[in-house]
This record gives sequence, structure tokens and C-alpha cells, in this order.
Amino acid sequence: MEFIKNSDTNFIILLYSLKSNGFIMATTITIKEEAIPIVKSGLAIEANILKISLDEYKKDLETFERKYKMSSAVFIQKFESGDLGDDAKWFDFLFAYRAYEHVRKKLKLIEEIPI
Repeated sequence: MEFIKNSDTNFIILLYSLKSNGFIMATTITIKEEAIPIVKSGLAIEANILKISLDEYKKDLETFERKYKMSSAVFIQKFESGDLGDDAKWFDFLFAYRAYEHVRKKLKLIEEIPI
């Protein structure tokens, strides 16, 4: 993401690129210069919310790891290979793992925005 000054209109152009399935996608958003602090504030608030969620999911994962005496990495490997069966207790662990990974990825995206 970049902020670029457009001197003709006194606007800032926000560019964002990401790789998805090997393709580069880009989006351009034009905002007024005075809106930049609002965007920064919104991103900071979202990052804080995600950090809180990440901490909560991490605590959940640590609880499951202690309870079932296996790391999350071992759990996911065993679950995906079918070694654990389909007992309902494993789906709580799976949910916590996937939620943690989802939140972690969103937080990483926000933290990579150079503003």
C-alpha cells in the first residue's frame, strides 16, 4: 500500500496489491488528504481488536494442547489425516486453530501496510 500525492487535485491515492493464486491484484482508492488520519486510526483500531482476538484464541489453543497433550501442529496433522476420528471434541480444537490462523493472517496484512 502506498500513499501518493496527486498535486492536481490535492488527493491521496491509496494503492494495495496482493498475490492470490499467483496473480497480482491491485486496487486504487482515492481519498482526500485530510482523511488519511481517519484511515490510519481505523487500521490501528482494527489491529488492536485483532490482537485481543489473537490472544484469546492462543489461550484456547494452549488449553487444548495441555488437555490433549499435543501441539496444535500435531493436532492439525492428525485431524486432517483422519487419525483422530470425528469426535465432537476435536472440532472445538479445530475451530480455535482455524480462527487463530485467520485472525493472525488478517493482523499480518494490517501490520504490513506502510502508513
